[in-house]
Amino acid sequence: MNIPVEIQREILSYIGYTFPKTNKGRCLCFTKLNRRCKKRLDYSKRIFCNIHNPNNFISSVILCSKN
Repeated sequence: MNIPVEIQREILSYIGYTFPKTNKGRCLCFTKLNRRCKKRLDYSKRIFCNIHNPNNFISSVILCSKN
């Protein structure tokens, strides 16, 4: 299921995440070592990198909100 980036941003705003003013940044997910993913992204196109972007967006949100 492909959810548009605007809707993903809106969902993440409800769990308390605020996006920076710039359109470029790092993937929102954390690695297994409890560190932020270092993949650089353009937030206007996507929020999660290819590694952390499974088919289920909700599982990505849960993983990000735990840390």
